[in-house]
Amino acid sequence: MFQVGDILDQYRLTAEIGIGSYGCVFSAENMVTHQCFALKIVPLVGNAGRREMHALELYRDLDHPNLLKIHHVGTTADFLYYTMDLADGKLAEQKLAAPALLEAAAKIADALSVLHGAGLLHRDIKPDNLLWRRGEPLLGDLGLLTTESQATFTGTAGFLSPRILNAALPPDETTDLYAFAKSFYCLLSGNPPRRYPRYQGEMSPEASRLLRMALFVCDGEKVLSTASEVRDFLLQGRAKRIVPRRILLGRAWKTAVALLFAVGVATGAYFGIYRPLKARSLRLQEEQKRLAAQAEFDRWMARKKAAREYALKKIPLRRHSDGSTYTSMDDVIERSRLEREYLEKNP
Repeated sequence: MFQVGDILDQYRLTAEIGIGSYGCVFSAENMVTHQCFALKIVPLVGNAGRREMHALELYRDLDHPNLLKIHHVGTTADFLYYTMDLADGKLAEQKLAAPALLEAAAKIADALSVLHGAGLLHRDIKPDNLLWRRGEPLLGDLGLLTTESQATFTGTAGFLSPRILNAALPPDETTDLYAFAKSFYCLLSGNPPRRYPRYQGEMSPEASRLLRMALFVCDGEKVLSTASEVRDFLLQGRAKRIVPRRILLGRAWKTAVALLFAVGVATGAYFGIYRPLKARSLRLQEEQKRLAAQAEFDRWMARKKAAREYALKKIPLRRHSDGSTYTSMDDVIERSRLEREYLEKNP
């Protein structure tokens, strides 16, 4: 259990920034250099600390101006801790106009391409985890960072890819891209993710490009499937489509006329009959998948809620003398264990 004012190695904890299931983050001052950092503390109990340590070993070698930089990693008998750049705030707090938001999205996409190139997945991209420091956007919160080979189902509701919800497949680069696209849709529109793809703002060229990016990633036929493709589209407005070349050879003009006639008939049939029927069938299939995914997600969220309530009953919130509540690190660790225990017993 750590509190403001505690000293960990050469760092003095100066303020609590956030707390979650896997650890807590403080702002901290290096007592030797007097520099300020964000310092995260993760319990080593269970596998969470070891997984995060392994991912950090790979992440520390990455160098990109829009990736959160890790400065120092250390351990105690019970905890892993590491220091990061201390952000000035969240990207959403900047209220950027579409041109500046487009530039920020391209930079984050470039940073994500570096992360994916190292075989790492973020797994929790959302507006709250897009930070701002010295005029530059940062991809922050490394709490769920892991290697692609070790990735399991996790994330935030509204930013989870259909790959996870519908197909029950493990996360990959496309699931990060889905959350990235939804995040910048929310930042542009001001809407929560459930209102995607509604947009009521001004349709400037920059806003249009951001919205098309979101559609290509979230609803398109894999038009943009890597972070580098997303970056290039945001910068240039063009998507690379792989279209097979069809080379038709013919010597006689009669053969050419017959071919053109056949193509005309086929095109008419395709656009007049087959395509409308196919589109209707696809819409029905997608709606069925969406309803099934929503039902599965609702069931999962209900289990998580029940697990939290079970843990809180076992270990209730502590109260100060003034009646306000607080949570200790020991309580967080024990509640997390109880939640996992509940979920294992109630599949």
